[in-house]
Amino acid sequence: ELLAFFSLLPVLYTVCLATHAVFGRDLRVAFVLVGGVLTSGLCTILKMIIQEPRPNKDLLLLVVPNSQVHGMPSNHSSYMTFIAVFSILFAIRRCGNMEGPSAFVKQTKRWLVPTVCTFTAIICCYSRIHLGYHTNSQVGVGAIFGWIMAIIWYTLYERYYITQWAPALEQLLNVWDFRSPHESNDIGYAVKKSLDARRKIFKQRQNGWKRE
Repeated sequence: ELLAFFSLLPVLYTVCLATHAVFGRDLRVAFVLVGGVLTSGLCTILKMIIQEPRPNKDLLLLVVPNSQVHGMPSNHSSYMTFIAVFSILFAIRRCGNMEGPSAFVKQTKRWLVPTVCTFTAIICCYSRIHLGYHTNSQVGVGAIFGWIMAIIWYTLYERYYITQWAPALEQLLNVWDFRSPHESNDIGYAVKKSLDARRKIFKQRQNGWKRE
């Protein structure tokens, strides 16, 4: 049924983010992906510590492997909530000037991704309960954990990633033209080259030009 598909959204999100990070050479997407995977991994560790079983197996619509019998907290709800909250925080703080004739279009683009992420997170959480994989509390705790991790990860993004980690990674991975695009109101924007300028420099270096 359709809810079974929504239950697999974390896998789809991971594949999409990884594909965009690699083929789009986007370090910022990679940063978000690492945060989501870390959140899910920490949930797995918490499951091993708490060891709260999933709902009665007789209620399951699908089979759960014996290696995944513990359900507190839910990896799916934590991962999806992490992505949704991070996208909301990003839209609020890093989407630049929303004034002028094209303000409506900019606002639409600004909130499209957070809206989709939030909607899919809610549906995914519901599907985990409906399909019998988790109890309400397991999904709820997972969502809270994802919410907390998103705030922590976004704080790291603003305080360290923009001004310190991104420039270092761009320099380290310059040969592959990995980049971290920034908006005009990003903290470290003034000391960064524009994306077009960096691409131009990269092409010039490929052609044998070296900057003085």
